[in-house]
Amino acid sequence: MKNLLSLTFIISFLCLDVTAQTSLQHSQRQPKQMIASCDTTGNTVLLKWFGKDVLFKNGVYLYRTNVATKEKKQLNEKPIKRKTYSLKADAFKKDTTLKRYVELLDNNSSNIKEILAVFILLKVLESNDFAKYSGLYFEDTTASEGETYYYEFSQADNPKQCAGISNLITAGKYVIENAPDSLSAKAGDSKVALKWGLDEYRYWAVNIERAEATIPTTIPTTIFTTPTISTSVATSTKPPTPTIPSPTNFVLINPQPILISPVPKQDGTTGLPEKFFEDKTVQNGKTYFYRVVGLDYFNRPTLYSEIVTAQPKDQTPPAPPQNVRSQIGLYDITITWENAFKSNDLAGYRVYRKKGRSKDFEALNTELLPVDENIFYDTVSESGTYCYVVAALDFSNNEARSLETTKELIDIFPPSVPTLYDMISDTGKIYLQWSSVSAKDLLGYRIYRTVTSDKNSHYVLLNATPLRDTFFTDALPRNAKNKFCYKVVSVDSLFNMSDYSNVQCAAMPDVEPPEQPVIKRIIADSGYPLVVWLANAEPDLFHYKLNRFSQEDTVKWEKTILSGENVFRDITAKQGVLYRYVLSAIDSNQNVSVPSKSYAFRSMITISENVAKSKNIIKSKGIARQTKEQTKEQTKKQQPKQQTKKL
Repeated sequence: MKNLLSLTFIISFLCLDVTAQTSLQHSQRQPKQMIASCDTTGNTVLLKWFGKDVLFKNGVYLYRTNVATKEKKQLNEKPIKRKTYSLKADAFKKDTTLKRYVELLDNNSSNIKEILAVFILLKVLESNDFAKYSGLYFEDTTASEGETYYYEFSQADNPKQCAGISNLITAGKYVIENAPDSLSAKAGDSKVALKWGLDEYRYWAVNIERAEATIPTTIPTTIFTTPTISTSVATSTKPPTPTIPSPTNFVLINPQPILISPVPKQDGTTGLPEKFFEDKTVQNGKTYFYRVVGLDYFNRPTLYSEIVTAQPKDQTPPAPPQNVRSQIGLYDITITWENAFKSNDLAGYRVYRKKGRSKDFEALNTELLPVDENIFYDTVSESGTYCYVVAALDFSNNEARSLETTKELIDIFPPSVPTLYDMISDTGKIYLQWSSVSAKDLLGYRIYRTVTSDKNSHYVLLNATPLRDTFFTDALPRNAKNKFCYKVVSVDSLFNMSDYSNVQCAAMPDVEPPEQPVIKRIIADSGYPLVVWLANAEPDLFHYKLNRFSQEDTVKWEKTILSGENVFRDITAKQGVLYRYVLSAIDSNQNVSVPSKSYAFRSMITISENVAKSKNIIKSKGIARQTKEQTKEQTKKQQPKQQTKKL
């Protein structure tokens, strides 16, 4: 990776904001370009300082302030300058690069350019010996254990101006810093990317150590896959769990401490990189263990981080199949291809298909086709445009897909047959319902009707445009008494029709009453009213009801007469009483017609068989004889004289 190491970044990185742990007065001191830390002796405080001038030419004065007593003390009488500290031979033995940096500093003491200053400051952080030689390091051996201090420094040519202030420090024995946190490892193809949490208050850089698993892991030689687009692969046997190596097996893999600095982004800004370190010295199939350790500002290691594992895997796909072609058969589509270059890790082939405008391919074979296979038959049941690709897969499930091949399949397959359910009949309506058909290109349904249940009878199409719903209401005349039979077919977008459904029949309920009866006449029959009417023509006529009304009737008078009759003799009629007769017709569904017009009748003369009886009654009461004219007329006709009247 390429870090943007600049003098500005190094200075801003080192100028730590330590005000969070200080008093308000102390937090207002600016700038903060000094670092204080305890030593293992318990009464020594280690100091390093920095500035934009990098190396303070005329040296610096150091000051210590006791937070409790406010006592401020100058620590050095003479300015601390570069080269005032003599490096010992052991220092050069421990650090083989130290001599090079000393020469670099000596040869450029008068004019240190920015890029050179960056390297010098990094070396100051890495080497306490070089920091002493550069005049940027001091050990305060007069600090009292348990006392809390903060330190300041000023340049020798301006001693009254504070050039930097340290963090608060309580003198005592050094306590090792906590480990870097959030370590993560992401395995790639022959590489592992690492990232960890940054904490500039505790460490300025890290070292990375790596160890290999004690039990080697290898790529499985047998695999099985599921028919999905996912690239996941399951192994037939579970590999052994690698054992975490001992700390002595970890090896440092970075030659220099790793300082994370900003990198440029596509939008022109800068920010932290996606990966802090990339280990490219790994092999696919092996398991590796990583841990990091931070370096504080006096080059002392922190605690080790947690250990993370990573197993690089082959992510390079094989060569894709070539010259993929498709050919339409009667009920299938044949896909052929030329085999890809056969590498050692080629596992087989998988065929994918999509239909129409769909963006997603679906896998057609659950198991990989053998590496020497180059043909596949796809059975289809629907028309449309089919697009195919053939993919070559290796044992790591890396996949390389071919170019697409497309074929248009004309629809010759009718949709499935619907099932017609029981129907519901109502006044002037019959309701139909049928099962839905699961065809993607379904256009709708057509309904046919006839008036007989004969299979060979002629059915009439009720809807020219296929109906999308699975129900239909057939409107019929209210007085239709036929039994109606129906059947349904499903139709697809190319007007392929299914077979006819089952036949269902139903009749509407009879809600039409008979016609209004007509009383033709009423005549006297042996002295009794004889009602005569015109017979109704309805085939479902059930009976008639004759009602009589008069002032003499105290209860309702009603007679039921069979449908085959059209006369009725009322033997309950009384002499001289005026009666009105009304007739109604009722069919087999108890529909009642409009009543007929009322017809009136009154008897005016007694009947012949009661004449003698009437005479005896008259004589016994001393009533005068009837006139000669009345007797003559009665004897001649031998029947009562009656008078009729229509109302």
